[in-house]
Parts: sequence; structure tokens; C-alpha cells
Amino acid sequence: MGDLKLIDDFLGKEFIDADWDSLMEVVEKIEAIFDPHHGFFGVHINSNGCTIQGTFLRTNIKQNPPVYFDTITHGTKYMSTLLAVTNFIVWFNEKLK
Repeated sequence: MGDLKLIDDFLGKEFIDADWDSLMEVVEKIEAIFDPHHGFFGVHINSNGCTIQGTFLRTNIKQNPPVYFDTITHGTKYMSTLLAVTNFIVWFNEKLK
């Protein structure tokens, strides 16, 4: 998976694919990020899906730019979480440019 290098760079060390503990390190790093527009980022993992969203998300008002929100459902909890964190890292890296 070509996205593993992206995760390596984000973590600052080698990411071990198919290892839940390594994936949770990425989740914890995402949850520790604070952004003035998005707030902290919550990572919500359920049976076979993963949602990452900014904690400043308000559904009752239009926010411009919108607060980060992404949901992935892809077969397994692990794969959904891996895809969701990869999407987040791509978005986060673009935001930093």
C-alpha cells in the first residue's frame, strides 16, 4: 500500500501495517491535533466504520470553510480506520501548504 509512506512521515517512524497498536498510535496523534477552526479531531471507530471529525462541527449552521468530517465504511474495522486516517493525513498535509 503506497499510503504507508504517508503514515510513516506523519508518525515520524515506520508504521507496521496490519498491526492494531500501530494504527492506534496514528489515531492518538490525530486526536492530539488542535486547529483554531476545526478544534480537536475526534476519531470514532465502530463495527466496520471510522469517522474523523473536527470537534467544532456544528450541523445547525453553515460553516465556511466546512469543518473536517469524513466517514469510511470498508469491510473491516481495521481497513476502515486505516483508510480514514490516510484520508485525514492527505487533507492535513494539503492544509499545511
